[in-house]
Amino acid sequence: MMERLIIYFLFKSGRCMSDIRLLALIYLVDMYRVKWKMNQVTNAEWKRFLGVPHSEQFYDVLHQLEREGRIEKSEDEYFKVSEAVFVPIFFPLELRLMIDNVFEAWNDQPILSLLDYVSSTAPMRAVEGTPYDKHIDVDLMLERAQLNEWLDLRDGENKNDE
Repeated sequence: MMERLIIYFLFKSGRCMSDIRLLALIYLVDMYRVKWKMNQVTNAEWKRFLGVPHSEQFYDVLHQLEREGRIEKSEDEYFKVSEAVFVPIFFPLELRLMIDNVFEAWNDQPILSLLDYVSSTAPMRAVEGTPYDKHIDVDLMLERAQLNEWLDLRDGENKNDE
């Protein structure tokens, strides 16, 4: 699934994209999927490294796609889908809507705004204060826990209204 998301985001953007932007978008897709469905879209083991999400699986797939010639890296380190490659990518409708929502919300935003938002998510906030230059495990279920806490508060507010 990581491969499909990388190619989909690059194709949908119609331009080059940095690995950091791709990684952040895929992190958000996984995080939102866990938040609402309690399972990831990818099998990535998410970590925080140098203040941003990190996934070895992401980089393995990215470099594999580059070696296969399905994506290209420009001199300025941006990636794009190779011109000779066109593969229709299909996702179930519910997943496609979530992926497109992440893309529409963040693709055209400045990278620092995207990274600020990613850093503000519950999984990333939970590892604040840990060594900046170490790979620290990130628990995406914390976003689900935050949602449950919010829903419990809302439910409590509604009960008090009765």
